[in-house]
Amino acid sequence: MSAVVKVGTGAGMLIMPLVSTWLILSHDWRYAYSILAIVIMIGVFAGALFLRRDPAEKGLQPYGVSEKDFQDPKVDSGYTLQQALRSKQLWIVCSIYLMIWYCTQTIMIHIVPHALDLKFSAPQAAGMISLIGAASIVGRLVMGSTVDKAGSRRALTISFAVLVAAFSWLQVAKDPWSLYLFVAIYGFAHGAFFALMSPLIAELFGIRSHGSIFGILLFVGQSGGAVGPIVAGRIFDVTQSYQLVFIVLLVASVIGLVLSTLLRPVKAKEEYLTVKGVG
Repeated sequence: MSAVVKVGTGAGMLIMPLVSTWLILSHDWRYAYSILAIVIMIGVFAGALFLRRDPAEKGLQPYGVSEKDFQDPKVDSGYTLQQALRSKQLWIVCSIYLMIWYCTQTIMIHIVPHALDLKFSAPQAAGMISLIGAASIVGRLVMGSTVDKAGSRRALTISFAVLVAAFSWLQVAKDPWSLYLFVAIYGFAHGAFFALMSPLIAELFGIRSHGSIFGILLFVGQSGGAVGPIVAGRIFDVTQSYQLVFIVLLVASVIGLVLSTLLRPVKAKEEYLTVKGVG
């Protein structure tokens, strides 16, 4: 279900760069921003009106579950926030997503300038972001399904292996077909990582403090996402090349891969309900 929800992000990455490019070329960037702002404002507010926290608010049971079989999961199952903060596993996960966001945001910001440096046209360069979005949809669905079969920790390790392969290829990708191949492989891993966040937290820590732990993970991860593009830009300004940037991304992805193999489900000091299919 997390994967299906995150498909929306991939679809946006697929469609919106092409729409934005068309708006900018046909008018200008100010006009494009105004149109996108209106679409987002209307779309998000309209969609939010249909959201409900629980099917019970509409007098319904979850889909596919009969009333006699339905058992409401305990909201207090799993680690407390204090227990999670004292666990080294939480900080391993945070370190992993620090690496992930460092890599992903650096690519999302700098892959288009890199393509332009290689003499791609503006639509071709923007198309790379769309290709990342398309490949990320596949990654979200495939690895989301893998979570249900093999667990989120194994799915995370597989995703890192794909990312390492992508960044290894990027070291020698110089012409259009090779760069598009990198983007396709990278996009698969990109989508997988963000579909795995919520299931990974639930598998490791339960659901009692899922929201708080998720927020901590986002904060730490996005700190890496804030730093990565700036560091990459500075390296390019000094060296006039992205080669060192790509080597740093490869090293970061290898570190993430190693850390992912260290994850183990942690056990709370009290017995708690294990949600079927999550932990």
